[in-house]
This record gives sequence, C-alpha cells and structure tokens, in this order.
Amino acid sequence: MSDRDLFEVFNASEGLHGGWLLLLRWLSSHVAWMALVAVGVTLVVGPAAVRRSMARVMFGAVLAAVLALLIALVFPQPRPADLSLGHQYLHPLLPSGFPSVHVTVLWSLAFGALVLRPTLAALGGVLLPLGLLVGWSRVYLGVQFPSDVLASALVAACAVGIVHLLRRPIEIELTGPLMRSIDARTARWRRLRAPRR
Repeated sequence: MSDRDLFEVFNASEGLHGGWLLLLRWLSSHVAWMALVAVGVTLVVGPAAVRRSMARVMFGAVLAAVLALLIALVFPQPRPADLSLGHQYLHPLLPSGFPSVHVTVLWSLAFGALVLRPTLAALGGVLLPLGLLVGWSRVYLGVQFPSDVLASALVAACAVGIVHLLRRPIEIELTGPLMRSIDARTARWRRLRAPRR
C-alpha cells in the first residue's frame, strides 16, 4: 500500500463535525506543546534529581523540533490538501508536513524519557502511544500523510541519540548552567515553599 492509499484509509470522511471534531483538533494541535510546557514546568519546580533529568529530555525535544522544522523548510513536501486528497479539518501553520513537528516533539520527549533517564520510563510509556494517537489524528483530520508521522519517529530518535552521545558536554555546557540559573531565580520561592521547622 502506498502512502496515499494509507492516507485515504485513515482520513475522515466528509461531514465530520461536533464534539469529536473539536476533541481531535485539540489533540492534534495542542497536546504536544502542553507536554513540552509540562516538562518545562517540572524543570523549574520539580525535585532536583527530576529537574536534571527533565533538562536532558527537554534538550532532546528542542533539538528534535528544530531538526523537524529545518527538514520541513529545506525539503518541503506537499500536504494532502496540496494534492487535492481527502478531507481537511485542520489548517496547518507550516506549508510542509514532513515530518510532523507535533509528533516529533511527543516522541522525542518519550524517547528522551526512556533513553536519557530510564527512571522516567513511565513517562515515556505514556508519551509513546500519545504520539501515535496525535499522529493518527493529524492523518484523520487531513493535514499529514502516514509517512510524515513515521518520519517523526526517525527525527525524534536521531535527536535523542545526539543528545545521548553528547551528554557529557551538554551536562557541562548546558544542563549545569541552566540548573544554576533556575536555582538562582527560584531560590526565594523554594524557601517559601520549604516546610518550617
């Protein structure tokens, strides 16, 4: 089966509306960024050991998003609407959908949690199927081809692999200074939050 054939199988039929459409639009457009924000918040307010781990995961996700955007800009591929295929229920921001940036972000967070910090395996176990669900919803709503979603897994894996290979210099040059900066900016808030003796 070709990519276009798979798209036709998974794409929604004409007339999708109501609560189901709203839920899928929200899932397709916002979940990846909400997950990234949640990691960012944990990076600031979480326990020290978790914060360092989240920094590594965040670096992998940021690198993956940048790589996905660069690929989309340098090697633009048409979206289904450009080829008059299927039904579109979502308006994408980027003209190229290869790879899906939304799915790339979710899967890079998942791979990062599994590879960069195995103690966060439960987080990775939640984000992997969530990324698949977001990928399916983006195909269902007509803005991505299945190959866009598959390419997201490769980009996410490459980005997390790069962060893993460069973990020592990243720790020295990025994670350490970032943690010190966050600690300096949140010290007063942490003192107020600390239990009184």
